[in-house]
Amino acid sequence: MMATMSLSDVTAAASAFLFQEAKLLDDARIRDWHALYTDDCHYWVPIDETRPATECAAIINDNALALEERIYHLLETTFAAQTPKSRTLHFITNVFIDPASGDGATVVHSNQLIFELRTGDYRQVGLGELRPIPTSMTHELVRAGDSFKIRSKTIRIIDRDMPQSNLTFLL
Repeated sequence: MMATMSLSDVTAAASAFLFQEAKLLDDARIRDWHALYTDDCHYWVPIDETRPATECAAIINDNALALEERIYHLLETTFAAQTPKSRTLHFITNVFIDPASGDGATVVHSNQLIFELRTGDYRQVGLGELRPIPTSMTHELVRAGDSFKIRSKTIRIIDRDMPQSNLTFLL
């Protein structure tokens, strides 16, 4: 945890950081969003978060290079699952700093409701349907100047063990 700040100050700073991250995603500023991550980041959407990421299947299990490749595909290639591109709105609540944060990191838990929409019509399944995606998230943040960088992000979709539709956009 940031040694010179009180818990309430760290919570406020971490909340502001999460709001900034969500705004970048909602504004489709993907390169700016990616700049929030460390060079050794982990971006994980587990099916079973009780098992280590290296021992089980996941919806997404990206290290820094895989995340960079995912972003490249979203921004630079024709990607059928993102034509048209998703629009999102993130709602963040219940921000909680783990008091056991250590290793120079601040562990932040939050609940996020993500609404996703891909415009279009009946010719592609799911187009034109507003989809709510309730999640609980854990960010492991490390200090970067006056702000943070994301060392790891774990996104637990509430219905993660059920069939999922298109999740090719960034959560």
